[in-house]
Amino acid sequence: KTKLLAQSRFVVMPSRYETFGIAAIEAMAAGRPVICFNIDHLNEVAMPPWAIHVKPFDVDALGVAVVDLWRDPRSSMRMGELARKRAESYRWDAIARQQEEFYFQVLSTDHAKA
Repeated sequence: KTKLLAQSRFVVMPSRYETFGIAAIEAMAAGRPVICFNIDHLNEVAMPPWAIHVKPFDVDALGVAVVDLWRDPRSSMRMGELARKRAESYRWDAIARQQEEFYFQVLSTDHAKA
């Protein structure tokens, strides 16, 4: 999978349903933009400017987006750089730090007023 991502220019996800979008994050971490339908959950991970959203289930529009990005390798590279930066927020150490900050925030709240 790592080798395929490294050899790709972008990743197309024609998913009709996603619960999170881990494949999109893996593509982003590899510095690859994502082309996908604008569906719930996936559109929270793969979003412009590091992804291209297409009207849900419009396969013609999906094909046009693929051809357009294929013809513009510089845009694909720029989007990939942004994707890689965004994927950093999904690293386990970053998530653990956010969770810890949340716990400290909850613990520091004055519960006597509640």
